[in-house]
Amino acid sequence: MYTEENLKTEVDELRQKIASTTITDEAFNEIESELLELEHKRGVVRNQVLALVAEAQGMCKLDAKVKGTVNSLYSELNTKKLEDAGVDLTDECEFYKYHQVLSRQLSFGDFLKVELGTTMALMMR
Repeated sequence: MYTEENLKTEVDELRQKIASTTITDEAFNEIESELLELEHKRGVVRNQVLALVAEAQGMCKLDAKVKGTVNSLYSELNTKKLEDAGVDLTDECEFYKYHQVLSRQLSFGDFLKVELGTTMALMMR
């Protein structure tokens, strides 16, 4: 993974080379070539960003799945509690009477979302 520390090291080396070298056409071309190699690291970083975004999107889906599963099991728990207490939920009147209990949620909150478009727009500036 390419990091800021990698960038800092390469920039420090290039600055030192620029400061300590008499800049002839040959030296200029050599340093320019190294700068172009450094610029190509942007592609590496962008690929890292895409991989991280894909991983984050997967985690967002997992977050939603956990929330849905918790609420589904909570509904099953409430249903079982009422049935064990002798409530006949197949009776429409009884079901309606306990509808609020059955539709309660234990897990709340907004779903997470990762927006690559926003990230890419910021990277293009």
